[in-house]
Parts: sequence; C-alpha cells; structure tokens
Amino acid sequence: MAKTEGVDRLTKRQVINQLNTWIIGALSSYNDGWTQKHYMDILREIQTLLNEKLPMKEVKFEDVPDDEMCF
Repeated sequence: MAKTEGVDRLTKRQVINQLNTWIIGALSSYNDGWTQKHYMDILREIQTLLNEKLPMKEVKFEDVPDDEMCF
C-alpha cells in the first residue's frame, strides 16, 4: 500500500481487485441470497457515491456514414 501523508492508500489495482471480489460475490450462485445482497448493497453504495460525485454528461455524436469515417 502506498502512503500519503501518513495515511495508507490503496493502489488502483487493489481497488479494482476488491470491486471484482464484491461483484463475483454478488453474482455467484454459490452464495445464498443474504450473502449476495450483502455484496450488492456494498456495490450499490459505491455506485450511488460515484453517480453523485461524478455526474456523466451525455455525449452526442453526429451520424456519419461509415464511408466518410477517418481512421
């Protein structure tokens, strides 16, 4: 773990790994309903926080025929 001003800080990879663990727990049929709900509640809390803090603006793209696209 990286340190920032004396505080432990997770790396991006550690955060992604933890999110994946919660996603697997929420979707795994091996877990009972209560366990799946526990993981889903965590993910929904994170999703709500992200939606509040990082509102997405809708991006509109003009329709351009494929033969006019530049790659």
